[in-house]
Amino acid sequence: MNGYYLLASKLKTPDTDNELKKALTHKSFFKGENEEKGNSRYVFAGMYAFKGLVAEALFMYLPATGTQLQHMLGNLFKNEHLERIFVEYDLHRFVRHGVDFDAGKHRHIFVYGLLGYLFAHASDKAKKEFIRRHFILPYAHILTPETKNRDMDAQCNVLSSMLYGCKIKLTMQKNETLWITTIAAKERILAVDSSVSYRYSRKKTLKKALIALSEAAQTADEQTADYALRRQTADAVIRKHAEEKISRKQAALAKKQTEKKAESEARKARVKVQKQLRDKQRRQAKTLAKQRKEEQAKKEAALAAQSKTMSARKRRHLEDKQK
Repeated sequence: MNGYYLLASKLKTPDTDNELKKALTHKSFFKGENEEKGNSRYVFAGMYAFKGLVAEALFMYLPATGTQLQHMLGNLFKNEHLERIFVEYDLHRFVRHGVDFDAGKHRHIFVYGLLGYLFAHASDKAKKEFIRRHFILPYAHILTPETKNRDMDAQCNVLSSMLYGCKIKLTMQKNETLWITTIAAKERILAVDSSVSYRYSRKKTLKKALIALSEAAQTADEQTADYALRRQTADAVIRKHAEEKISRKQAALAKKQTEKKAESEARKARVKVQKQLRDKQRRQAKTLAKQRKEEQAKKEAALAAQSKTMSARKRRHLEDKQK
């Protein structure tokens, strides 16, 4: 069993007449002879036909503008992304090329050849699985455009109108430390959450409300006799959990502020000790300088007195003696 057969099995495609080997063979391998046996047709299919399948998937499942979809498609087919496919399937073991052709700088060409082979020979299921695995899941972070369809406020209003015949009511209150957001629909508490940040408190509560509305939309509980009683119980549980969460947050904030105050006091104490030490050192230096100045003045006074009492003849004699 050769390596190409194993690679084809991994790709879930039939190894039809060594077409996989052809898809991974650059025309430089033939040194100008029979270049039509190279993978140029498969590269073309990969660059345009297979890319079209990915574009179709983006068009079908992403609520983005045409410009956004175009940018996403370009990002998905960056050379660095294609090189990951090259490495994952160890294509360096299978590619064929001429001696003068630098395969390391043209890995994306062989990946396009592989994609063209998949387009031509893989089943629809295998193609979709390959696209999902290598182009959708690894790059979900670049496939999330912020559009109106992703506006949680608008989505909550749509679901609330369907379920309760009204839009959601969002209220925000500020206590000493936290913003508390409550979302309700016809006196039904959908979600309560809090945060130090006004915006984050609102965002978290909208997420919870959207989840609650989505779950409610999937059931027919509102048609049952005991729905009102269970709804009241659910409201009480939501309020209780929200109050407990707010209490925990306030306790954590109080603890953090206490620790911050203690750290500040300790820092001030350290600064005070350092300042006292510097003042002591400065006073000692001033005292030493004063002493040195007094000693120097005494020496100069003694020399001056000695110079006055000494005759010129004796001074010259002492100078000559020193020489």
